[in-house]
Amino acid sequence: MKRPVLRWHRPAARTYDGISQEGLQNLPPLQQQRALLETVGVPLVADAKTAKDQAIGLLKVAAEVEHALLVQYLYAADSILDGEGPPSYAKMLRNIAIQEMGHLATVQNLLLLLGGPAALHMQRDVLRKLSEYNPIPFVLEPVRLESLAKYTVAEQPAKVSDGLEALVSRLQKIAATDAGIEPNRVGAIYAMVRWFLLDEDEATAWMDLTAMVDLPGNTHVTDQDLQPSDVVLAHQATSTEWGDHFDSFLLETATTRETAVKAIDVITEQGEGFNTSDESDTHFEQFIKLVTALEAGSISVKAIATSPTLAPGQGGEKPQAILNSYTRLWAGVQSLQYTLVALSILHAMSLSRDVAGDAELREALARRAVRVGMRETLQPLSDILTAQPIDIPGGVLAGSCYDLDTSLLESADTFTLAERHLDILARLENLYGQVEASPEFVKPENKDHGTVLKDLRKTDQKHKKLFDFLPSGPGIG
Repeated sequence: MKRPVLRWHRPAARTYDGISQEGLQNLPPLQQQRALLETVGVPLVADAKTAKDQAIGLLKVAAEVEHALLVQYLYAADSILDGEGPPSYAKMLRNIAIQEMGHLATVQNLLLLLGGPAALHMQRDVLRKLSEYNPIPFVLEPVRLESLAKYTVAEQPAKVSDGLEALVSRLQKIAATDAGIEPNRVGAIYAMVRWFLLDEDEATAWMDLTAMVDLPGNTHVTDQDLQPSDVVLAHQATSTEWGDHFDSFLLETATTRETAVKAIDVITEQGEGFNTSDESDTHFEQFIKLVTALEAGSISVKAIATSPTLAPGQGGEKPQAILNSYTRLWAGVQSLQYTLVALSILHAMSLSRDVAGDAELREALARRAVRVGMRETLQPLSDILTAQPIDIPGGVLAGSCYDLDTSLLESADTFTLAERHLDILARLENLYGQVEASPEFVKPENKDHGTVLKDLRKTDQKHKKLFDFLPSGPGIG
């Protein structure tokens, strides 16, 4: 199954067709699941022959959704002008993005359990583009009611708290109008993976999916479909290794079907899931707070561009080309630093902790991705780009560039992955030199840019030393 394509099936006989949000609230929890899937559709992988194929294909799409949401939330956070005191709405959004990284790593663990290291998938918008519907379009945009509405709907559980029904209904309409499609809830994808992982009796008791849609082949993953435990334990990401020092950073492991279901439940409880949660810090609840604050005039927003890009097709939808020469240089730096974060996650999980040298490199790459990349590298670059013009000085501000060359995140042997790191680092050093040679670099308003470059070079040098075992040669540096 090279490129799983997602199709959203609407059951022919819909018991709960047209049910209102209020009507949904009154159904028992188990019936809510079926009612919601009849409403939004059942996501299945076209041409999948087995339950294992279905689960892997759905998880790969889920990985891209988590990756895309992570970037969209980071971009939106950059547009918020926080005041002097709490709450920090920008920090709230960035913390949600960090949590999405935990979700993304958890999905990799589930893919590892089903398909081994070769099944890892760190792409962002490859399969989503082939799918019938994205949950929401991948658009990088400043905070506004329409964008928050889309994020709220994407993260919405089956049952919302009393008193929020009218607000959620209004946000659903706003999101659909702005997106140009009816947003598909991410929770539907996870619900299907969960169903395929359960035993038949337990799955049917939860939701009789076979009565809703036709499923080819076997309908449930078996223990024989899983990878050997020694392979899984050698490669899976753990919270200690990846970032348990962050508040609410959830990274779940899975070595059996039962623990895989638990991992899905824990992660979707925090965000994107169908299940009802009484917690106040779910992504849905936090987006409700952001909507309320925005409409109350408590959030000030910086006017940055929509989907700023160096190469249309590598960034978000509705792209705006970055034309200012100095801004283009910094945008290239951020794009490559962001790619290093994603590549480091893919590479780290491809390495075995049972091999001495690989175990050390794996830990260093994990630290590079979460603790250094997300916290110390991307943020200073975002600060620069949200102050630079996308075109002429004094015009619209650019905003962060998250262009991604998807070929750099294709699965490969660990030697090839290491070469990609060094190639990116060489390209970055070239860009640093061009930044320093620009007349804009020495202007008083850009006096902090030299410090950012110094820090980037220091971090990059440490990164490069991780691959001293590689022979030097053309394209390696």
